[in-house]
Amino acid sequence: TINEHEDIVIDSEYSGSIVTNGFCEVSENGHVMGDIRARAITILGRTEGEFTARDSIVVKKSAKIKGHYYSPKILIESGSEVDARIKRHRAQKDELSL
Repeated sequence: TINEHEDIVIDSEYSGSIVTNGFCEVSENGHVMGDIRARAITILGRTEGEFTARDSIVVKKSAKIKGHYYSPKILIESGSEVDARIKRHRAQKDELSL
């Protein structure tokens, strides 16, 4: 498990949980298998699991996502591969605390 107060960029394969009060980006080379809880999440690579963002989730056209995605704002660019349950959901403050 990664617990951070700062922004995080995942640029390789990672299995496990990530919790940050900042932003989390999964780069084009990144592959996350697990859960992410963050203020905002941007996905350019591959993700599988449960992802909750307090502010927003952005899925770029290079992304391949599976799993469950929760945030009040979700943007999915044309060209991305999506096999996921997506729900607009306002995360409670305690869901994102370290």
